[in-house]
Amino acid sequence: MPVSPVLILAMTKMKSGICTAGLTPDPAGANGLRWVRPVKDFDTLLPGDMADADGHLAACGEWMELNLLRPRPRAPHVEDWLMDCVRRRPRVVGRLAGSEWAQFLAANLDPDPGEVLERHGRSLCLVRPETVWAHFFLDGYSGKYEARMGF
Repeated sequence: MPVSPVLILAMTKMKSGICTAGLTPDPAGANGLRWVRPVKDFDTLLPGDMADADGHLAACGEWMELNLLRPRPRAPHVEDWLMDCVRRRPRVVGRLAGSEWAQFLAANLDPDPGEVLERHGRSLCLVRPETVWAHFFLDGYSGKYEARMGF
């Protein structure tokens, strides 16, 4: 799967970089889509690695064209794909918004989220939680801001 469009569904800040994941069209995948989690061969993914030539950072709901080289599954992250973001920068090729975004999410809920949440056979799924919680904290002394969400 060389250059491929990926619908970005997750973008998380990690301690030393970011983690992102999305779905790519694949007739062999569930619903004709397959989860991918772009990674680099060495070191962590940085925000600049997921930015296009103009510096626009990939956002959830955007179709980004990524240069995915080959799978690199390491349990439970069986969705990992090595990405080359140097020779070919990511590029926005589309965007889902409004009702189109809502319809896509509803139509592509994971049929077996237990594979991720209970059996840990893979690391990514799309679920519709009954409730969502969030915690935000700003340490006035250090200026460190922390945000946590869960379901």
